[in-house]
Amino acid sequence: MYDQKITRQNPALIIFLIDQSSSMSDLMFTSSGSGFSMAKIAKYICDKCLYEAFRTCNAGNEVRPYIDLAIIGYGTSIRSAMPKIGLDELPFSVTKLSETWIKKNDSTPSDNEFESPRYEWVEEVSKGNTPMLEALTKTKKIIEKWTSSHHNSFPPIVINITDGMPTDDIALLSRYETGSLGDITTLDVFSLSKQIQKLGTNNGNVLFCNAHISSARLAQILYPLSTKNIDDPFAELMFELSSTIPNELIPLGNEIGLPIVSGSKFFIYNADVNSLLNFVSFGTTGTINKRLGNPT
Repeated sequence: MYDQKITRQNPALIIFLIDQSSSMSDLMFTSSGSGFSMAKIAKYICDKCLYEAFRTCNAGNEVRPYIDLAIIGYGTSIRSAMPKIGLDELPFSVTKLSETWIKKNDSTPSDNEFESPRYEWVEEVSKGNTPMLEALTKTKKIIEKWTSSHHNSFPPIVINITDGMPTDDIALLSRYETGSLGDITTLDVFSLSKQIQKLGTNNGNVLFCNAHISSARLAQILYPLSTKNIDDPFAELMFELSSTIPNELIPLGNEIGLPIVSGSKFFIYNADVNSLLNFVSFGTTGTINKRLGNPT
Protein backbone atom coordinates (compact mmCIF):
# COMPACT_ATOMS: atom_id res chain seq x y z
CA MET A 1 0.00 0.00 0.00
CA TYR A 2 1.01 3.64 -0.57
CA ASP A 3 3.61 2.50 -3.08
CA GLN A 4 1.89 3.12 -6.43
CA LYS A 5 4.09 4.76 -9.05
CA ILE A 6 2.81 8.14 -10.26
CA THR A 7 2.49 8.41 -14.04
CA ARG A 8 0.37 10.15 -16.67
CA GLN A 9 -2.11 7.27 -16.47
CA ASN A 10 -2.08 7.24 -12.66
CA PRO A 11 -1.62 10.82 -11.42
CA ALA A 12 -1.70 11.91 -7.79
CA LEU A 13 -4.30 14.23 -6.23
CA ILE A 14 -3.33 16.94 -3.73
CA ILE A 15 -5.99 19.11 -2.08
CA PHE A 16 -5.09 22.16 0.00
CA LEU A 17 -7.66 23.59 2.41
CA ILE A 18 -6.66 27.08 3.53
CA ASP A 19 -8.35 28.83 6.45
CA GLN A 20 -9.06 32.35 5.17
CA SER A 21 -11.05 33.60 8.16
CA SER A 22 -10.53 37.07 9.64
CA SER A 23 -8.33 35.75 12.48
CA MET A 24 -5.75 34.67 9.90
CA SER A 25 -4.81 38.37 9.58
CA ASP A 26 -3.01 38.16 12.95
CA LEU A 27 0.75 38.65 12.73
CA MET A 28 2.78 35.44 12.98
CA PHE A 29 6.29 36.91 12.81
CA THR A 30 8.44 39.66 11.32
CA SER A 31 11.43 39.36 9.02
CA SER A 32 13.72 42.14 7.81
CA GLY A 33 11.26 44.73 9.06
CA SER A 34 8.25 43.19 7.29
CA GLY A 35 5.29 41.59 9.05
CA PHE A 36 3.91 38.24 8.00
CA SER A 37 0.35 37.33 8.91
CA MET A 38 -0.91 33.76 9.16
CA ALA A 39 -2.82 34.35 5.92
CA LYS A 40 0.40 35.35 4.17
CA ILE A 41 2.22 32.32 5.59
CA ALA A 42 -0.54 29.95 4.40
CA LYS A 43 -0.41 31.54 0.94
CA TYR A 44 3.39 31.28 0.86
CA ILE A 45 3.35 27.61 1.86
CA CYS A 46 0.79 26.76 -0.84
CA ASP A 47 2.61 28.76 -3.50
CA LYS A 48 5.87 27.07 -2.60
CA CYS A 49 4.25 23.63 -2.83
CA LEU A 50 2.67 24.50 -6.18
CA TYR A 51 6.01 25.69 -7.50
CA GLU A 52 7.72 22.49 -6.37
CA ALA A 53 4.95 20.43 -7.99
CA PHE A 54 5.37 22.46 -11.19
CA ARG A 55 9.14 21.88 -11.19
CA THR A 56 8.72 18.19 -10.43
CA CYS A 57 6.46 17.72 -13.44
CA ASN A 58 8.43 19.99 -15.77
CA ALA A 59 10.59 18.33 -18.42
CA GLY A 60 12.05 20.75 -20.91
CA ASN A 61 9.18 22.58 -22.56
CA GLU A 62 6.60 20.08 -21.33
CA VAL A 63 4.73 19.94 -18.03
CA ARG A 64 3.72 16.34 -17.52
CA PRO A 65 0.27 15.68 -15.97
CA TYR A 66 1.50 13.72 -12.96
CA ILE A 67 -0.49 15.68 -10.37
CA ASP A 68 -4.06 16.97 -10.05
CA LEU A 69 -4.65 19.85 -7.66
CA ALA A 70 -7.40 21.65 -5.75
CA ILE A 71 -6.73 24.72 -3.59
CA ILE A 72 -9.80 25.65 -1.53
CA GLY A 73 -10.04 28.70 0.70
CA TYR A 74 -12.68 28.91 3.42
CA GLY A 75 -13.67 32.17 5.14
CA THR A 76 -16.65 34.30 4.14
CA SER A 77 -17.53 31.27 2.00
CA ILE A 78 -15.66 28.46 0.31
CA ARG A 79 -13.86 29.47 -2.86
CA SER A 80 -10.99 28.58 -5.10
CA ALA A 81 -7.93 30.19 -3.51
CA MET A 82 -6.53 30.73 -7.00
CA PRO A 83 -8.08 33.77 -8.77
CA LYS A 84 -7.54 32.33 -12.24
CA ILE A 85 -9.18 28.96 -11.53
CA GLY A 86 -12.80 28.71 -10.42
CA LEU A 87 -14.22 26.50 -7.70
CA ASP A 88 -16.13 24.49 -10.31
CA GLU A 89 -12.85 23.78 -12.15
CA LEU A 90 -11.36 21.85 -9.21
CA PRO A 91 -9.42 19.64 -9.40
CA PHE A 92 -7.18 20.79 -12.26
CA SER A 93 -4.04 19.36 -13.80
CA VAL A 94 -0.60 20.63 -12.78
CA THR A 95 -0.18 21.53 -16.45
CA LYS A 96 -2.45 24.57 -15.90
CA LEU A 97 0.02 26.15 -13.47
CA SER A 98 2.06 27.54 -16.36
CA GLU A 99 -0.82 29.82 -17.36
CA THR A 100 -2.55 30.66 -14.08
CA TRP A 101 0.10 32.38 -11.94
CA ILE A 102 -0.73 35.87 -10.65
CA LYS A 103 2.78 37.10 -9.89
CA LYS A 104 6.31 36.33 -11.00
CA ASN A 105 9.15 37.09 -8.57
CA ASP A 106 12.78 37.94 -9.11
CA SER A 107 14.81 34.74 -8.99
CA THR A 108 17.77 36.61 -7.44
CA PRO A 109 17.78 36.16 -3.65
CA SER A 110 17.19 39.35 -1.66
CA ASP A 111 18.13 40.29 1.90
CA ASN A 112 14.73 39.15 3.09
CA GLU A 113 14.97 35.89 5.05
CA PHE A 114 11.51 34.89 3.94
CA GLU A 115 11.75 34.28 0.21
CA SER A 116 8.69 33.98 -2.02
CA PRO A 117 8.67 31.23 -4.64
CA ARG A 118 9.45 32.04 -8.29
CA TYR A 119 5.73 32.19 -9.12
CA GLU A 120 2.62 32.88 -7.03
CA TRP A 121 -0.82 31.44 -7.70
CA VAL A 122 -2.75 31.81 -4.43
CA GLU A 123 -4.59 34.90 -3.21
CA GLU A 124 -4.01 36.10 0.36
CA VAL A 125 -7.40 36.49 2.08
CA SER A 126 -8.52 36.87 5.72
CA LYS A 127 -12.26 37.55 6.04
CA GLY A 128 -15.25 35.99 7.73
CA ASN A 129 -15.66 32.89 9.86
CA THR A 130 -14.22 29.36 9.53
CA PRO A 131 -16.64 27.18 7.50
CA MET A 132 -14.43 24.11 7.64
CA LEU A 133 -17.38 21.72 7.40
CA GLU A 134 -18.40 23.28 4.10
CA ALA A 135 -14.83 22.99 2.82
CA LEU A 136 -14.67 19.34 3.86
CA THR A 137 -17.99 18.65 2.14
CA LYS A 138 -16.58 20.05 -1.11
CA THR A 139 -13.39 18.05 -0.57
CA LYS A 140 -15.35 14.83 -0.17
CA LYS A 141 -17.23 15.44 -3.43
CA ILE A 142 -14.00 16.14 -5.31
CA ILE A 143 -12.35 12.98 -3.99
CA GLU A 144 -15.38 10.79 -4.69
CA LYS A 145 -15.49 11.93 -8.30
CA TRP A 146 -11.72 11.74 -8.81
CA THR A 147 -11.24 8.28 -7.29
CA SER A 148 -14.08 6.87 -9.40
CA SER A 149 -11.81 7.22 -12.43
CA HIS A 150 -8.40 6.75 -10.76
CA HIS A 151 -8.70 3.37 -9.07
CA ASN A 152 -4.99 2.57 -9.35
CA SER A 153 -3.50 5.93 -8.39
CA PHE A 154 -1.61 6.83 -5.22
CA PRO A 155 -4.26 7.81 -2.62
CA PRO A 156 -5.38 11.47 -2.48
CA ILE A 157 -3.65 13.77 0.00
CA VAL A 158 -5.52 16.53 1.85
CA ILE A 159 -3.58 19.27 3.66
CA ASN A 160 -5.66 21.49 5.96
CA ILE A 161 -3.99 24.67 7.30
CA THR A 162 -5.99 26.51 9.98
CA ASP A 163 -5.69 28.65 13.08
CA GLY A 164 -9.04 27.72 14.58
CA MET A 165 -11.98 25.41 14.83
CA PRO A 166 -14.95 25.13 12.47
CA THR A 167 -17.59 27.79 13.05
CA ASP A 168 -20.21 25.84 11.10
CA ASP A 169 -20.26 22.88 13.51
CA ILE A 170 -22.78 24.24 16.02
CA ALA A 171 -22.44 21.39 18.51
CA LEU A 172 -18.68 21.82 18.56
CA LEU A 173 -18.90 25.53 19.36
CA SER A 174 -21.45 24.93 22.09
CA ARG A 175 -19.32 22.27 23.76
CA TYR A 176 -16.11 24.27 23.46
CA GLU A 177 -17.66 27.06 25.51
CA THR A 178 -18.08 24.61 28.39
CA GLY A 179 -14.39 23.65 28.26
CA SER A 180 -14.96 20.07 27.07
CA LEU A 181 -15.81 18.61 23.68
CA GLY A 182 -17.42 15.53 25.19
CA ASP A 183 -17.70 12.59 22.82
CA ILE A 184 -15.76 13.86 19.79
CA THR A 185 -17.09 11.01 17.63
CA THR A 186 -20.59 12.56 17.71
CA LEU A 187 -19.45 15.84 16.12
CA ASP A 188 -20.26 16.53 12.48
CA VAL A 189 -16.68 17.52 11.68
CA PHE A 190 -15.39 14.22 13.08
CA SER A 191 -17.93 12.19 11.11
CA LEU A 192 -17.13 14.01 7.87
CA SER A 193 -13.37 13.67 8.32
CA LYS A 194 -13.73 9.92 8.83
CA GLN A 195 -15.92 9.62 5.74
CA ILE A 196 -13.16 11.33 3.76
CA GLN A 197 -10.48 9.05 5.23
CA LYS A 198 -12.45 5.97 4.21
CA LEU A 199 -12.27 7.06 0.58
CA GLY A 200 -9.26 6.10 -1.48
CA THR A 201 -7.86 3.99 -4.28
CA ASN A 202 -6.66 0.42 -4.60
CA ASN A 203 -3.38 1.65 -3.13
CA GLY A 204 -4.73 2.98 0.17
CA ASN A 205 -7.07 5.42 1.88
CA VAL A 206 -7.02 9.22 1.71
CA LEU A 207 -4.35 10.89 3.84
CA PHE A 208 -5.97 13.72 5.83
CA CYS A 209 -3.25 15.97 7.25
CA ASN A 210 -3.94 18.85 9.65
CA ALA A 211 -1.61 21.74 10.42
CA HIS A 212 -2.58 24.26 13.09
CA ILE A 213 -0.78 27.61 13.15
CA SER A 214 -0.97 30.37 15.73
CA SER A 215 0.12 33.96 16.23
CA ALA A 216 0.97 33.10 19.86
CA ARG A 217 4.35 31.65 20.74
CA LEU A 218 3.15 28.38 22.23
CA ALA A 219 4.75 24.95 22.53
CA GLN A 220 4.52 22.88 19.37
CA ILE A 221 2.97 19.43 19.13
CA LEU A 222 4.52 17.50 16.25
CA TYR A 223 3.23 14.16 14.92
CA PRO A 224 1.90 12.90 18.29
CA LEU A 225 1.12 9.27 19.06
CA SER A 226 -1.77 10.02 21.40
CA THR A 227 -3.58 12.81 23.26
CA LYS A 228 -2.00 11.76 26.55
CA ASN A 229 0.00 14.96 27.01
CA ILE A 230 -2.46 17.24 25.19
CA ASP A 231 -4.74 19.31 27.42
CA ASP A 232 -6.14 21.61 24.73
CA PRO A 233 -9.59 20.40 23.57
CA PHE A 234 -9.08 21.76 20.06
CA ALA A 235 -5.69 20.03 19.74
CA GLU A 236 -7.38 16.79 20.81
CA LEU A 237 -10.01 17.30 18.11
CA MET A 238 -7.42 17.97 15.40
CA PHE A 239 -5.53 14.86 16.48
CA GLU A 240 -8.66 12.76 16.07
CA LEU A 241 -9.42 14.27 12.65
CA SER A 242 -5.98 13.39 11.27
CA SER A 243 -4.78 10.23 9.52
CA THR A 244 -2.18 7.98 11.04
CA ILE A 245 1.00 8.16 8.96
CA PRO A 246 1.29 4.90 6.99
CA ASN A 247 4.30 2.78 7.95
CA GLU A 248 5.31 2.79 4.29
CA LEU A 249 5.95 6.56 4.47
CA ILE A 250 7.82 6.68 7.80
CA PRO A 251 11.30 6.12 6.29
CA LEU A 252 10.76 9.10 4.00
CA GLY A 253 9.83 11.30 6.96
CA ASN A 254 12.85 10.10 8.91
CA GLU A 255 15.11 10.90 5.94
CA ILE A 256 14.24 14.58 6.26
CA GLY A 257 14.54 14.54 10.05
CA LEU A 258 10.90 14.44 11.10
CA PRO A 259 10.18 13.01 14.58
CA ILE A 260 7.77 10.31 13.43
CA VAL A 261 7.43 6.67 14.44
CA SER A 262 4.85 3.96 13.86
CA GLY A 263 1.47 5.33 14.99
CA SER A 264 2.32 9.02 14.59
CA LYS A 265 -0.53 11.21 13.39
CA PHE A 266 -0.32 13.43 10.31
CA PHE A 267 -0.84 16.44 12.60
CA ILE A 268 1.12 19.41 13.92
CA TYR A 269 -0.12 22.03 16.39
CA ASN A 270 1.11 25.60 16.98
CA ALA A 271 3.53 25.03 14.11
CA ASP A 272 6.23 27.55 13.26
CA VAL A 273 7.13 28.22 9.63
CA ASN A 274 9.90 25.63 9.40
CA SER A 275 7.71 22.91 10.92
CA LEU A 276 4.90 23.84 8.55
CA LEU A 277 7.17 23.77 5.51
CA ASN A 278 8.52 20.34 6.47
CA PHE A 279 5.00 19.05 7.15
CA VAL A 280 3.67 20.16 3.77
CA SER A 281 6.77 19.02 1.89
CA PHE A 282 6.62 15.57 3.48
CA GLY A 283 2.91 15.22 2.82
CA THR A 284 3.01 16.35 -0.80
CA THR A 285 5.97 16.78 -3.13
CA GLY A 286 8.40 14.83 -0.94
CA THR A 287 6.20 11.76 -1.07
CA ILE A 288 5.32 12.24 -4.74
CA ASN A 289 8.96 12.57 -5.82
CA LYS A 290 9.63 9.15 -4.35
CA ARG A 291 6.69 7.67 -6.23
CA LEU A 292 7.25 9.13 -9.68
CA GLY A 293 7.40 6.44 -12.36
CA ASN A 294 9.23 6.56 -15.67
CA PRO A 295 8.17 9.50 -17.86
CA THR A 296 5.40 7.99 -20.00
